[in-house]
Amino acid sequence: MVESSNRLSSYSSRRRRELAGIETAFKLPSPLPNWPQGFASGTIDLGGLQVSQVTTFKKIWSANEGGPGNGGATFYDADSIPEGFSGLGFYAQPNNMPLFGHVLVGKDVTNDPLNPILKSPVDYTLVWSSVTQYQERCSRPTNRGVGAMGATIGGFVVQTGTGGNTLSITCLKNLKGSLVNSMPNLNQIETLIQIYSPVAHFHPNEPYLPSSVDWFFQNGALLYHKVDESNPSPIDHNGSNLPQGGSNDDTYWLDLPIDGSSKQRVKKGELQDASAYFHVKPMYGGLLTDIAIWLFYPFNGASRAKVEFINISLGNIGEVWAIGNMSH
Repeated sequence: MVESSNRLSSYSSRRRRELAGIETAFKLPSPLPNWPQGFASGTIDLGGLQVSQVTTFKKIWSANEGGPGNGGATFYDADSIPEGFSGLGFYAQPNNMPLFGHVLVGKDVTNDPLNPILKSPVDYTLVWSSVTQYQERCSRPTNRGVGAMGATIGGFVVQTGTGGNTLSITCLKNLKGSLVNSMPNLNQIETLIQIYSPVAHFHPNEPYLPSSVDWFFQNGALLYHKVDESNPSPIDHNGSNLPQGGSNDDTYWLDLPIDGSSKQRVKKGELQDASAYFHVKPMYGGLLTDIAIWLFYPFNGASRAKVEFINISLGNIGEVWAIGNMSH
């Protein structure tokens, strides 16, 4: 009786440890703003398969060791699935961060009973056990560039061992053709930018400030070509004589004016004329919209080496025009 009780107590204690895992959920620092009408309807049609994002979960199991940093991971199933939708996968994440993820749920809207898009599983195969060491990461499409049709469901991949082998798994694909229809409209994008754009602070002694690209062009910027480096061309005010199309073959580059006084003036930039440039593009088959924010600097300063308490200038090394990127 004592032995049985000890086994039961040991099992209960182990079970409690397994179910501990992540106990806190990620929270935004402030409530979400009021979005323009029609923003984020909550569903996207990928071409007969309507998907919706679920961010509420029920914990199904937790491992308190193994994985990245040997901190373990917690596994979840989608909770509060909308009527008519089915879960497309489970969610998991390491225990060293608050719960923050999502998974997709899907609904067949083809109305084709003879060839349904979704079918229930008929069997399962054991592919992993917590007895062995494992690596756990988010499952995402291999091709994630602009225009790529692969759509992640928010699930995860578990691998045993520490080898570099990757698992071949299937993701969703947006069959609608155009990803623009899934993006926020211009009014909604402007609202996002106004709310979430970062604020840039410059040191009062900063000698090199940003400008607009137009200002750089209109104040003596030069276009160089590798085959004729001694004869740079002034850049048209609207940049119309810059190389167009193709790929970057490293044979053209931009530089400051040759004239000494003009060069020093352009180096400093023009903060009053500075602009931020926004690149808004669909990602993950149109499920997400990525906003990249660019600041243009005509010059980013020569490099310096710091040796204990002394800064040593490296001369012209690093004296290049630059574009800085801040992604949202």
